[in-house]
Amino acid sequence: MRHPRQCVFPVLFCLVMMTLATPAGAADMRLKGWEHGSPYNALYIPADREKFTAVIEKIMDITPMPGMDLGMGLIAKRDDTGEKVMVHIGPKDFVTTRPDWSAVVPGAKAKIYGVYNDLDGKEIFLLNKIVIGNKMVKVRKTGDGRGWWTLTPEELAKEEADNKVE
Repeated sequence: MRHPRQCVFPVLFCLVMMTLATPAGAADMRLKGWEHGSPYNALYIPADREKFTAVIEKIMDITPMPGMDLGMGLIAKRDDTGEKVMVHIGPKDFVTTRPDWSAVVPGAKAKIYGVYNDLDGKEIFLLNKIVIGNKMVKVRKTGDGRGWWTLTPEELAKEEADNKVE
Protein backbone atom coordinates (compact mmCIF):
# COMPACT_ATOMS: atom_id res chain seq x y z
CA MET A 1 0.00 0.00 0.00
CA ARG A 2 1.24 3.46 -0.87
CA HIS A 3 1.98 5.97 1.78
CA PRO A 4 -0.37 9.02 1.55
CA ARG A 5 2.55 11.29 0.66
CA GLN A 6 3.35 9.12 -2.37
CA CYS A 7 -0.06 10.03 -3.81
CA VAL A 8 0.59 13.77 -3.68
CA PHE A 9 2.76 14.01 -6.81
CA PRO A 10 0.37 12.16 -9.14
CA VAL A 11 -2.56 14.21 -7.87
CA LEU A 12 -0.66 17.50 -8.28
CA PHE A 13 0.50 16.45 -11.75
CA CYS A 14 -3.10 15.74 -12.82
CA LEU A 15 -4.32 19.06 -11.45
CA VAL A 16 -1.59 20.98 -13.31
CA MET A 17 -2.34 19.16 -16.57
CA MET A 18 -6.09 19.83 -16.23
CA THR A 19 -5.39 23.52 -15.63
CA LEU A 20 -3.14 23.77 -18.69
CA ALA A 21 -5.77 22.08 -20.85
CA THR A 22 -8.53 24.42 -19.71
CA PRO A 23 -9.28 27.12 -22.30
CA ALA A 24 -8.15 30.63 -21.38
CA GLY A 25 -8.66 30.17 -17.65
CA ALA A 26 -12.20 29.00 -18.35
CA ALA A 27 -12.27 27.02 -15.11
CA ASP A 28 -12.92 30.28 -13.29
CA MET A 29 -15.34 31.63 -15.90
CA ARG A 30 -19.05 31.07 -16.26
CA LEU A 31 -19.39 29.91 -19.88
CA LYS A 32 -22.48 27.69 -19.96
CA GLY A 33 -24.03 27.88 -23.43
CA TRP A 34 -21.00 29.70 -24.88
CA GLU A 35 -19.01 26.52 -25.57
CA HIS A 36 -17.47 25.77 -28.96
CA GLY A 37 -20.09 23.98 -31.06
CA SER A 38 -23.04 25.22 -28.97
CA PRO A 39 -26.34 26.15 -30.67
CA TYR A 40 -25.67 29.83 -29.91
CA ASN A 41 -22.19 29.81 -31.44
CA ALA A 42 -23.58 28.06 -34.54
CA LEU A 43 -25.31 31.39 -35.30
CA TYR A 44 -21.92 32.90 -36.17
CA ILE A 45 -21.32 32.17 -39.87
CA PRO A 46 -17.84 33.46 -40.80
CA ALA A 47 -18.64 33.72 -44.53
CA ASP A 48 -21.30 36.34 -43.69
CA ARG A 49 -18.87 38.64 -41.83
CA GLU A 50 -19.30 42.36 -42.40
CA LYS A 51 -18.43 45.65 -40.73
CA PHE A 52 -19.98 49.01 -40.04
CA THR A 53 -19.15 52.19 -38.16
CA ALA A 54 -21.36 53.31 -35.31
CA VAL A 55 -21.64 55.16 -32.05
CA ILE A 56 -22.07 53.01 -28.96
CA GLU A 57 -25.26 54.02 -27.18
CA LYS A 58 -25.57 51.51 -24.35
CA ILE A 59 -23.68 48.57 -22.83
CA MET A 60 -25.62 45.85 -21.04
CA ASP A 61 -25.67 42.34 -19.65
CA ILE A 62 -27.41 39.81 -21.90
CA THR A 63 -28.56 36.20 -21.74
CA PRO A 64 -28.86 35.22 -25.42
CA MET A 65 -30.65 31.89 -24.86
CA PRO A 66 -32.35 30.38 -21.81
CA GLY A 67 -29.87 28.64 -19.54
CA MET A 68 -26.82 30.46 -20.87
CA ASP A 69 -24.44 32.23 -18.54
CA LEU A 70 -24.40 36.01 -18.58
CA GLY A 71 -22.91 37.79 -21.58
CA MET A 72 -22.17 41.35 -22.63
CA GLY A 73 -23.99 43.24 -25.34
CA LEU A 74 -24.33 46.76 -26.61
CA ILE A 75 -26.61 48.93 -28.69
CA ALA A 76 -24.81 50.69 -31.53
CA LYS A 77 -26.30 53.33 -33.84
CA ARG A 78 -25.00 52.79 -37.37
CA ASP A 79 -23.50 55.84 -39.06
CA ASP A 80 -24.79 54.93 -42.53
CA THR A 81 -28.43 54.12 -41.76
CA GLY A 82 -29.10 55.39 -38.24
CA GLU A 83 -30.34 51.88 -37.38
CA LYS A 84 -29.87 50.71 -33.79
CA VAL A 85 -28.15 47.33 -33.74
CA MET A 86 -28.12 44.83 -30.86
CA VAL A 87 -24.53 43.58 -30.73
CA HIS A 88 -23.73 40.38 -28.81
CA ILE A 89 -20.12 40.56 -27.64
CA GLY A 90 -19.44 37.38 -25.66
CA PRO A 91 -19.51 35.84 -22.19
CA LYS A 92 -19.23 38.51 -19.51
CA ASP A 93 -16.53 36.71 -17.54
CA PHE A 94 -14.30 36.72 -20.64
CA VAL A 95 -15.19 40.04 -22.26
CA THR A 96 -14.65 42.17 -19.15
CA THR A 97 -11.11 40.80 -18.76
CA ARG A 98 -9.99 41.94 -22.23
CA PRO A 99 -7.16 44.49 -22.00
CA ASP A 100 -8.91 47.23 -24.05
CA TRP A 101 -12.44 46.66 -22.68
CA SER A 102 -12.32 50.04 -20.88
CA ALA A 103 -12.46 51.78 -24.30
CA VAL A 104 -15.94 50.35 -24.96
CA VAL A 105 -18.12 53.10 -23.50
CA PRO A 106 -21.32 54.90 -24.49
CA GLY A 107 -20.57 57.71 -26.92
CA ALA A 108 -17.49 56.01 -28.41
CA LYS A 109 -17.17 55.92 -32.20
CA ALA A 110 -16.44 52.35 -33.27
CA LYS A 111 -15.75 50.05 -36.20
CA ILE A 112 -17.76 46.90 -35.53
CA TYR A 113 -17.04 43.58 -37.27
CA GLY A 114 -19.17 40.46 -37.09
CA VAL A 115 -22.21 38.62 -38.41
CA TYR A 116 -25.93 39.40 -38.54
CA ASN A 117 -28.31 36.57 -37.70
CA ASP A 118 -31.76 36.04 -36.18
CA LEU A 119 -32.36 34.83 -32.64
CA ASP A 120 -35.91 34.26 -31.43
CA GLY A 121 -37.28 36.36 -34.29
CA LYS A 122 -35.01 39.34 -33.57
CA GLU A 123 -32.02 40.47 -35.61
CA ILE A 124 -28.74 40.44 -33.68
CA PHE A 125 -25.13 41.09 -34.61
CA LEU A 126 -22.58 38.61 -33.23
CA LEU A 127 -19.29 40.39 -32.67
CA ASN A 128 -15.94 39.40 -34.11
CA LYS A 129 -14.14 42.56 -32.98
CA ILE A 130 -14.71 46.19 -32.15
CA VAL A 131 -12.12 48.88 -32.82
CA ILE A 132 -12.23 52.23 -31.03
CA GLY A 133 -9.36 54.54 -31.95
CA ASN A 134 -6.20 52.53 -31.33
CA LYS A 135 -7.96 50.05 -29.00
CA MET A 136 -9.43 46.73 -30.05
CA VAL A 137 -11.56 44.12 -28.30
CA LYS A 138 -11.52 40.94 -30.36
CA VAL A 139 -13.54 37.96 -29.20
CA ARG A 140 -13.62 35.53 -32.15
CA LYS A 141 -11.21 34.06 -34.68
CA THR A 142 -11.88 35.66 -38.06
CA GLY A 143 -11.44 32.51 -40.15
CA ASP A 144 -13.76 30.11 -38.33
CA GLY A 145 -15.63 32.32 -35.83
CA ARG A 146 -14.44 30.32 -32.82
CA GLY A 147 -14.84 32.28 -29.59
CA TRP A 148 -11.53 33.27 -28.03
CA TRP A 149 -12.95 32.17 -24.66
CA THR A 150 -12.80 28.55 -25.94
CA LEU A 151 -9.08 28.70 -26.78
CA THR A 152 -6.27 27.24 -24.72
CA PRO A 153 -3.97 29.82 -23.09
CA GLU A 154 -1.36 29.11 -25.77
CA GLU A 155 -3.87 29.56 -28.63
CA LEU A 156 -5.18 32.76 -27.06
CA ALA A 157 -1.66 34.18 -26.67
CA LYS A 158 -0.96 33.47 -30.36
CA GLU A 159 -4.23 35.12 -31.46
CA GLU A 160 -3.51 38.17 -29.31
CA ALA A 161 0.01 38.47 -30.75
CA ASP A 162 -1.29 38.13 -34.33
CA ASN A 163 -4.16 40.62 -33.91
CA LYS A 164 -3.09 44.20 -33.33
CA VAL A 165 -4.80 47.41 -34.40
CA GLU A 166 -3.18 48.72 -37.57
